[in-house]
Order: sequence, then C-alpha cells, then structure tokens
Amino acid sequence: MKKIKQIFSNLYVNYILSALVLNLLIESFSRHSFFKALLYIKDSPLMFLLNAAIILCTLSVALIFKRRMFAVTFIGAIWLLAGITNGIVLGSRVTPFTASDLKLVKYAVAIINNYIPMYKIILIIVGLITFIVVTVVWWFKAPKVTEKIPYIRHVVIVAAVFFGLINIIYISTDTGILPTKFGNIAQGYLDYGFPYCFSNTLLNTGISKPSNYSTELVDEIVEEVETEMPVTEPESETATQTQENPANKDEGTPNIIFIQLESFFDPLEMKNLTFSEDPIPNFRKIYETYSSGYLSVPSVGAGTANTEFEIISAMNLDFFGLGEYPYKTILKKSTCESIAYDLSDKGYKTHAIHNNDATFYDRNNVFSKFGFDTFTPVEYMRITETTPMGWAKDKFLIPEIMQTLDSTQERDFIYTISVQGHGEYPSYDVGLDKKITIDGIEDESRKNSFEYYVNEISEMDDFVASLLAKLSLSEEKTIVVMYGDHLPSLSITEDEISNGDLFQTKYVIWSNYDMPVVHKDVEAYQLTSHLFSILGWSDGTMIKYHQACANNEDYLEKMQVLEYDMLYGDHNVYDGENPYKPSDMQMGTQPIVVSRAYENSGELFVAGKNFTEYSKVYINGKEYDTEYLSQYTLKVKDYEIKNGDEIKVGQCGDDHIVLGYSEAFKYTATTGNTTNGNDK
Repeated sequence: MKKIKQIFSNLYVNYILSALVLNLLIESFSRHSFFKALLYIKDSPLMFLLNAAIILCTLSVALIFKRRMFAVTFIGAIWLLAGITNGIVLGSRVTPFTASDLKLVKYAVAIINNYIPMYKIILIIVGLITFIVVTVVWWFKAPKVTEKIPYIRHVVIVAAVFFGLINIIYISTDTGILPTKFGNIAQGYLDYGFPYCFSNTLLNTGISKPSNYSTELVDEIVEEVETEMPVTEPESETATQTQENPANKDEGTPNIIFIQLESFFDPLEMKNLTFSEDPIPNFRKIYETYSSGYLSVPSVGAGTANTEFEIISAMNLDFFGLGEYPYKTILKKSTCESIAYDLSDKGYKTHAIHNNDATFYDRNNVFSKFGFDTFTPVEYMRITETTPMGWAKDKFLIPEIMQTLDSTQERDFIYTISVQGHGEYPSYDVGLDKKITIDGIEDESRKNSFEYYVNEISEMDDFVASLLAKLSLSEEKTIVVMYGDHLPSLSITEDEISNGDLFQTKYVIWSNYDMPVVHKDVEAYQLTSHLFSILGWSDGTMIKYHQACANNEDYLEKMQVLEYDMLYGDHNVYDGENPYKPSDMQMGTQPIVVSRAYENSGELFVAGKNFTEYSKVYINGKEYDTEYLSQYTLKVKDYEIKNGDEIKVGQCGDDHIVLGYSEAFKYTATTGNTTNGNDK
C-alpha cells in the first residue's frame, strides 16, 4: 500500500494520470456519452494513449514553472473547454470543432442569437467571466514550488516527450497508420480522437508540397491536358452554336447564374418520413427535366464557404488542411484562378450576390481575390422580411439578380448565395402556420426542427420557381445552375437517407433556351467544368484539367500538383508568375448617392437614392445616429447643419465595418435646399 501511495504521489505519474483522465472526459463530451468513450478505449486503446500523450506533451510544459499547479490546471482547463466546445458544436451540426472555427469567432458572435436562446447566451457569458475571474484569482493563490526546480532535467524531459511524440506521429502518418486527411471529418474525429484531429487542424494548413513537384512535372501535366482535351463540343448532339464573341448579347451567348441554396436537400430522401405535401415540387420538376445529378460536397451541416470555394475555383478541398477554410488562410493574401476570372476573359461581367453580411467568411475581401467585378451583400439590399431565426428570405434575391442583369451591356455571370435555409432549426414551436407537417418522428423536439426546416426550404422552392418564371420571359439566353451547399444540421445519419451519403446534395442546370440534357453525378469542384462541357467551352486551368483527365488513374495525384503550383508553388503553369490581380470590386451594382440635405423641425434629413437600413450618415468623417426612412431619405437627430459640412453615406454592417461610402456631398445653403434630380 505504501508503494502504491508513493507511485500515485509521484509528480510524473500524476501528470500521466491527469492526461488520461482529461482525454477520457474530452472524448465523453465529444461523443455525448461516457459509456461510448469507454467503448472507444476498448476498441482503440493505442489511439486513446496517443491522444493522452498529446495532452501530456502540453501538460509537461508546466514542469518548468514555479506556479506549476496553476500551469497544469490552466492547460488542462483549455483542453477541457475545447472538448466541451466540440460537444456543443456537434449538438448543432455534423462537422466537429476545428481550429478554423477559432478564426470564425467574430462571425459566431454576430449570429449567436440565431443559434442559442438568450438565457443560454447569458449562461455562456457568465461562465466565461467566471473562468476569467477564477483564472486570475488562481494565478495569485496557486502555490509556488518551494524547492529548487531541476530545470535541466525538466527541460530534457519536456523535450524528450515532444521529440518522442513527434517521431511516433511522423512514422505513423508516413506509413499510413495515422491519416492526415479524412473523407468524413466527423468520422475521423470519432476514429482518431479529438486531441489528434484538432491538433491536426491547428498545425496542418494549406496544401503540402507534393514529393514529386517540379517544373517538369507541371509542364508534363499541361501537355497532357492539351493532348487529351476532348473536342470542345457539347456533350450531346444537340449542340449549341459557337460564338466568336461569346460575351456580346447580340450573339446569343448566355448569361450564367449560379445559385447556392443554403442547406438545401431533398427531404423525400429521408426514410420512414411522410410529408403532408412535397416541400420542393418546383426543384423536383426541373431536376427531372433538365441536366441534373448528385453533387458531392466537402462538408455536412456547415461549411458553406468550402462548397463555395470548390465551385468557384474548381479546386479539390481535400488537399488542404483538415477542416481548413481557404477563405481564412490562402485567400487572405493571394488571388486564385476562378470561374469569375475565366469568364471575364470571355468578356463577361462578373457579380456576387448574398443576402447575408458581406464580412461573413471575409467575402468582402475574398471575392476580389476571385476577380468579381461587383458584390452585393445584404447591406446593399432592402430586406423587409426575415425568418423567425432572423435570416433574410431568399425571395429578395430576385430583384437583385434582375437588377444586376440590367446593370451591364455585356453578358453577366452572377454567383448567388442564399441564406434562408440556414440553421439553427428551433426545437420548439415558433408559432408559424405550418404549410407542411411531418409524420414519422417521435421525438417532439426533432420533429419541430424538421418541420421548421422543410417549411423554410418550401419557401426557397417558391423563390426558385418565381425567379425562373421571370428569366423564362427574358429575351436574353440565360442558364441557371442551382445546388444545395450541404445537408442541414439536423443530425441526419447515413442510414436515415435513401442514397446513404451525407456528402451529397442535388444540382440542376436550367436554361430558358434549348440545351443538351445530361444527367451526371459530379464533385463540387467538377460542376463548372461539367457546365462548360455541355456548352462546348474549354476555359481555365482547372476546368481544362477536369475535362481532359477526370478518367485518368493519376487524376487526383496530378490535381494536387496543379493546385499546389497555382496557390503555393512557383506558378509554373502560368510561366512563373501569377497573372491574376485582385479586382477593383464595387460593392453593390447601384451606387449610393447623396443629392441633398435639409433641416426640418430641428432634424437633419439627407436625400438621395439607393439607401438601405444599413445606411449611416457621416458628417465631416464622424458617424451620426441614423434613421432609415426610405431608399431616398435618411434622418439624423440633433445635428445643426452648417455651411461647408461634408456629408457621406456609408453602408455599415452589424460588425460596424464600413463597406463603402457615397461620394462626398458638400452642404451650402443653396445646394442643401435645392434638389439636383438625383434624390428620386
């Protein structure tokens, strides 16, 4: 008994035991079950020990601190907090907690009220404040090591632990025992443990340099593409005519509109569920009539920007770091060849539209790195109706799309991102008159969530029908490509859906003129090349590669080489220099204009056009409290206008980032009270 006590009182044994206990708790939170965590230990003891060793590595750093107890508890608390966070995240989406989520914290704060009830938000805030207070108090109260610390021995121990673990992981990954990529990240976390997977997302970003990367190999791939490129004719004998000037409206080249439908999938694929009526009859009809198929997307329940990245860039996200968002990494500093750049080369004007915040996923910066000419976010729209969870309804995208088409003389490419179907889906009755009800779900909370979801996507389906009805009357040839970005965060499992694949949604290619009909299942990064093949076009590095090499055995291997070269390597495919420069992207297609300012009953009114509820008045560079009256008029309280005052209107989102300003209007008694015709 005395020896046992001595063992358990040993400093190093305590560290090992702490790591084991922490790992057990973390896996319990991640799996929402202590029993499942024990099963994980039984089935994968070596993985459990490896994950405990990762935790032990971080705990071992405390050996070199005098406030050793504080360091151990603080590091342990961080691990525990990460495990709890993962459990919470998995309660609302399929994708687990990754390091990329840390880069999205500012967005999560902005929309947290859409996901979590206010009382829980308050509890979270109280919990965080308590954690900070306890940490500060513990820093001063924690006992210090009184005896002399054997720094050399402890530094050697810490170094040995890190060196040993790194070598074990390196050998295991090099031999394929441990993966660095997961086709299904959620399953990867379950199989290989939270500490290993989360650490992987933290340290493994970007595209690793292929071992065989060279100028010669890139040249070989380019030559192979040129050699194997199929004849640029449509995939059907019903060929579309080729145009010498494809962007000239008179030549009949089509406008191209992509619509990424938020969390949109076919609910009738759910087994054992019956619906009072089909939630998506319009999408189903065009799916059966026009070119269509399953679309394999890179995420489930979340990760809209990653499906978006694959569609726009035609690049495979699998080569990037685990759980990485390229919008938050490489695209913060580099441009990327895209469908927008490719179509710009054909003379198209390129636009992005999103009925949500411009800064979400940094789209206000990223889209210029993709080469878009304009970006119209919610801050430039007049939204008068939202869902019970606060998301803009998709029907307001219709006037924006039509206005964008009318804004140019050239053909238009419009990439539209919807938001109405966004989670969280309330587990309680939100008081809506439900058009569609569901049978087959016994759990009342889950039934409420599903019924809320299907009623929202039913409205999205109506939006699709209304948009296509308008476009069908247009004299301009127009193509609309629609698809779901990922399945909704409704804890759907593979055995609950008929196709058995959580990473598949559906796409359809509609047109208001005769086009070949091709039914084909594609990856998200292949969708644009598939469309171009139907049109008989071959434009863009990645698009040509997909068209020429998709059936080759080394298709994926050489795709990684190309992607690395284009984004991280020597740009050999571009003769050594990235030719794509960030576009001078305009926010909105209609400029904000200030044409007049006047006082009435002690209040300042600013007149002009294209104002929205996000418009703020700035006088001499200072923002003033602004009331939106109409698209033509804003009101500022308690300001006495003076000759020489410079007035601007800025479009400012909920995060207080100004996206753009009107041209300055200089007030004088004459100009302020005389309209110049621009305010209506």
